[in-house]
Amino acid sequence: MRALLVALVFVLALCGCKKARTACVYEIPEGFTGWVLIKFGRTNCPPLVKRDGKLIFEIGLDGRFCTSSTPEFGWAKDAYFYVGKSRTAIPSTVPGGGGLIWGGGTGSVQTKSAEKTYQTFYVGTENQFTHASEHPTP
Repeated sequence: MRALLVALVFVLALCGCKKARTACVYEIPEGFTGWVLIKFGRTNCPPLVKRDGKLIFEIGLDGRFCTSSTPEFGWAKDAYFYVGKSRTAIPSTVPGGGGLIWGGGTGSVQTKSAEKTYQTFYVGTENQFTHASEHPTP
C-alpha cells in the first residue's frame, strides 16, 4: 500500500510540472484545406486578441496569420473552427481518427537579424495530409 501511495505522489508531481498556457481558438476560412502558417514576433503585425479568455487566430484565406505576440508553450485545450456563413467546429485527430487537423508543430529559424518563430498545421483529410507538399517555412 505504501508503494502505491509513493507511486501516486510521484505521478501527481510529474503531472504538476507541465505548465498550462492560454487556450487558442483557430478561426479558419470556410472550405480551406492546406497548410496553415502562423508567424510570431513580427513587429509589423498586430498582437493576438483575447476573447472569452482564449487567444484568437483569424487565419487568412491563404492559410497565413501574422502577430507581434510571442507563442506560449505548455498544455491547453485548443479549438479549431471553420468560419464564414456559419461557425463549424473542426475535429482534430490522430491517424485513423477521421479528424481534419494534422501535423501541428512549432519551430524557429535564425536569420542575420533575429530568430523567427512560427507554427504550422494542416487542415484537411488524412489522405490529403499524407499527400500534401512539405509544410511551409516562414
